[in-house]
Amino acid sequence: AVTFLILSSCNTRPTGPASKAGFWERELGAVANVPLNPSDAQKDLNLKIDLIPEGKYGRRLFREMKPQYITIHSTQNPTGDAYAHAKALKRGALRGGVCGYLCWHFTVQDSTIIQHIPTSERGEHADFDGPGNRYSIGIEMCEHQGNNQTATLERTAKLAASLMYHHQIPISNIRAHYHWPREGYST
Repeated sequence: AVTFLILSSCNTRPTGPASKAGFWERELGAVANVPLNPSDAQKDLNLKIDLIPEGKYGRRLFREMKPQYITIHSTQNPTGDAYAHAKALKRGALRGGVCGYLCWHFTVQDSTIIQHIPTSERGEHADFDGPGNRYSIGIEMCEHQGNNQTATLERTAKLAASLMYHHQIPISNIRAHYHWPREGYST
């Protein structure tokens, strides 16, 4: 059951043109030592499942999503580790977005990754009701004191590469923190 939550509605083998030899390297971009199946991803990346309860806060509205992008953010929080962010999301402490609460799919720090919502559900992390939220898996990278930023970047790259593989998202669809247009911000 845990594996289903990690990368819900994903294929472990590419189909169609993806089944040709070398597709991963040619089309998606290669990252060394990437876990290519959900159980390996959970183990190798130290992925913890700590979902916001269904019907609460950032998941109070069920909005299905078929991921087409991955958006990588930085928490811009020098005091909060991944566990603190998980706690804040589960308590509804972060307000904003269309549903009234912020939420994203994964928070990454140097030693672990915590998943907050399934990848088949929309988050509130990018651009209100725009394509960034409607079609993008949100990953937040921690910046708290004592966190090894290099290890966090490496863990984030491996998570993104694994998600790219399973959801067949090309590397050209990886987006940065403020890529998506938002009122009051320049892209």
